Amino acid sequence: MRMQWAVAAVIILLLSAEAEARRGHGGDRNRGRHHGGHKRPGGHHRHDSDESDESNESNEVSTNACPGAVSRKRLEARTVAAAKMELKAKLFLDRPDRYATAVRIAFHDCVGGCDGCINRNNPDNFGFMFDSLDVMDKLYDGGYKQVMSRADFYILTGVTALEESLQFNNANLTSSYIQPVKFNFKYGRCDCPTSPSTSVDRGFPGGHFGYQQVMDFFREEFGFDERESVAIMGAHTLGGAS
Repeated sequence: MRMQWAVAAVIILLLSAEAEARRGHGGDRNRGRHHGGHKRPGGHHRHDSDESDESNESNEVSTNACPGAVSRKRLEARTVAAAKMELKAKLFLDRPDRYATAVRIAFHDCVGGCDGCINRNNPDNFGFMFDSLDVMDKLYDGGYKQVMSRADFYILTGVTALEESLQFNNANLTSSYIQPVKFNFKYGRCDCPTSPSTSVDRGFPGGHFGYQQVMDFFREEFGFDERESVAIMGAHTLGGAS
């Protein structure tokens, strides 16, 4: 049951991040905590892709509308597939513990707007997350900086983590069998000017939060209802659910 909640949670998060991509958000983390209405500038280009996608190019050309954005070519389906293969080989191979941390990174980046910026000095970001983040940033800087934003890469990593965690669950029977989920990856998020780091502190729901505080946080931040808020908490069990 925990694994089903975790899957639902990540689907919810990725749908929220997908909405960010459609709006082309990011690039301004000086506003403090986000309270619902995203109004950051950015492009409206996007791309639907996975390994089975027969198309090699997106349907729309990047407008490079993000402030100070790197000039990029169209993001091709084969590039997305190659990135996912590299993530599987260099981030997730024999490391099921990284499924949850990769999703945590995507979630923490998307609080306030998915923009490829993580504050490493924020206590709410402490823990094993940085081990995965170091690998992700190295992979991004080494091969994908010219083809997608860091925020897009973080979300793609979260998508890959979910897909791999489902396979891990089904292979090891840590929970009931779960039908694999197929995602469409959309790009177009903007990075903040200081990506991959930021000095802006973001508040996250902690163990000291009561029920109503947790519900209020997810409603204000992502527009979640109670069921969705409870589901996303289950993402902590990825890679270790039973």
